[in-house]
Amino acid sequence: LRVRTRPGSSQVVPKGSHQLAVKLEPRGLIYVKLNLMEQWQNSLDGGYNGDREPQMFGVEAWRVVVRENTGLMLPLLIEKCITEIETRGCQVVGLYRLCGSAAVKKELREAFERDSLGVELCENTYPDINVITGVLKDYLRELPYPLITKHLYETVLDSMAKRPLRIGAGGCENDPADTEHTVSLLENLPEVERLTLRRLLDHLKLVASHHEVNKMTCQNLAVCFGPVLLSQSQEASCHSNRVFIDSEELASALHFKKHIEVLHYLLQLWPADQPASPPLRRRKERPQMLNLSDAEMAGVLRPRPGRLDSPSNRYAGDWSRCGESYFPPPRSREENDYADVPSEDMEVTEEEQEAVEDRGQEGGEDDHLRV
Repeated sequence: LRVRTRPGSSQVVPKGSHQLAVKLEPRGLIYVKLNLMEQWQNSLDGGYNGDREPQMFGVEAWRVVVRENTGLMLPLLIEKCITEIETRGCQVVGLYRLCGSAAVKKELREAFERDSLGVELCENTYPDINVITGVLKDYLRELPYPLITKHLYETVLDSMAKRPLRIGAGGCENDPADTEHTVSLLENLPEVERLTLRRLLDHLKLVASHHEVNKMTCQNLAVCFGPVLLSQSQEASCHSNRVFIDSEELASALHFKKHIEVLHYLLQLWPADQPASPPLRRRKERPQMLNLSDAEMAGVLRPRPGRLDSPSNRYAGDWSRCGESYFPPPRSREENDYADVPSEDMEVTEEEQEAVEDRGQEGGEDDHLRV
């Protein structure tokens, strides 16, 4: 039994329970336990009011820029998400292909809706980078008008026919003039949409430059963002010399394929202006090996303790043969003279050392007199 006292369902507060016994005819007994719950949602504590007019998602990019009034010519959500992803996400395997927590994504979406200027995408607050990539893709997908407009889509299709890609062993082998022509295709877009799309293409090109680590090539990124940046209403059949298809399902599949090809073409020819190494965490340097080949060493092997089964060394390999090139092999493990191995807490004072040396000298003189 649930009683909803306020709109929403974000918090559940138990109010009590009741137990009933129902007698059945001709015989039998059913025990019923009812819990009375009060559901309510505090709209001032992170809840999103569905009746409120959206401020970020589903709103034209230029309207968001005007409302935010920060001096940037692109929405803060785009800039903040891209900056954080480039800071700590370019080397994450499967970037933009993995999904983060739906609950955390919803929380971040509502934070951008309330106050995009106050959102901080630090690692302590949002440790999963896939949450940030998911929100960025959601924003682009829900734009009323796609960043790659129908006119730009048709223009790129013409360029693909006149300036096809030449992919070799080293990557794209097109002339620099093809790259300049590709960049010029964006000039017909409105200013906010043009700068936003340029920022996004710069970012995706940077992500693709780390494909050996994150496995996200231009082709994989095109698969992820092609349907996001192009609207399903942009029909490939509008292009000249293309076959008209009556089946909606087959036509949709062809459109989907063309969307991927168009974005792949743009990414391959897009200039890599961004630095190849964004500010990422420094990798731990491997410790230098100490060269002991020329040093005179003498030691006694002591029994090894049991190997620690901790996460830090669980997969470190077999260390049992470490140091064999530096120490002489023992006669056998049973013949090790463990009594001669001093313990770590034993200390020999100078007086004890001198007494041992004096006894050694006296013993030598006695042996000489006996001879």
